[in-house]
Amino acid sequence: MGQFSQNRQFADLLKQLKTDISLARHNQDLLDTIQMVKDYPGPLKFNNLWLYIVAAIFATASVLVWLQSANWIKTAIPAAAALLAIFYAIKRNRRLKNLAKDAFFKSILIDNQLSLINLPIGDFKRLFCGFKQGNHKNEIKQAYQSDNGFIVFHYHYVEREKDHDDKHYHDEHFHRYGIVMSLDETSYDYNGVVICHSKPEDARFQERFKPAYNKFNRKLKAYGKNQMQLARLLTPVVVEKLAEYEDILSDMLVQISGNQLCIYGELELMQHNSTPYDYTTPDEFAKDILIHEQFDNLNQILALANTLRREHQP
Repeated sequence: MGQFSQNRQFADLLKQLKTDISLARHNQDLLDTIQMVKDYPGPLKFNNLWLYIVAAIFATASVLVWLQSANWIKTAIPAAAALLAIFYAIKRNRRLKNLAKDAFFKSILIDNQLSLINLPIGDFKRLFCGFKQGNHKNEIKQAYQSDNGFIVFHYHYVEREKDHDDKHYHDEHFHRYGIVMSLDETSYDYNGVVICHSKPEDARFQERFKPAYNKFNRKLKAYGKNQMQLARLLTPVVVEKLAEYEDILSDMLVQISGNQLCIYGELELMQHNSTPYDYTTPDEFAKDILIHEQFDNLNQILALANTLRREHQP
């Protein structure tokens, strides 16, 4: 098999794998991709001979230019071309390993009944004051819909400030991870309640409530329509849980808008175990695909949300 034919066929395999992983709905679909790779007749890598030849030619040219002129600029051009050729050769042979990571992550999403969705941030901005931060960038980087009705999201915003010389800008990036879920119907109105570190400028209501729990008051502030609304929501059980979870989530925000509950913080919710195996070790990789993994951090924030729901059943 010629190197160009080999590379074309391997590129087609990678393209098909990417499509099948994206469309997978069950772990068996992912096992089918492993079988596809096992059945593939060619080498599981690109033939990069021509790239290395190109790199060698440019490297030689760089040396010759230096010997003739000792000019750093003229020498750097072919040297950079040689490095780019080598970098591209290495990078494209990592694609199969990266697809294996995608397949393993997809298996965990399937185990946890989550599906990747496109979620414009405007939907959240209209509901929650916590998504109006950042003077330069403001986005939902990823969002996942659960079969159980809630949404998991990764919120990213950027504060841009001028440096001391007023000529350059400095960007500070912030990442928040959380969930949004519907609350059960209740005769009580909790709309507009916000619990966070500092008084939110865009909160609908600005009445502050201080429960009789110093640990909560040191870490969090609760705002809402009136004292009665907040006192009814912030039962001793809820107050204690919120103070406890502030230590876990860090910079936590809790808001109720209509019947929608939003909780987010700095704790990354989708962290998971990795596997040392990939498509080049198909049997071991298949076993890891079938292991039922959990998002432990996600389960913690869901436990807090379920406490809020359970304590306020009508």
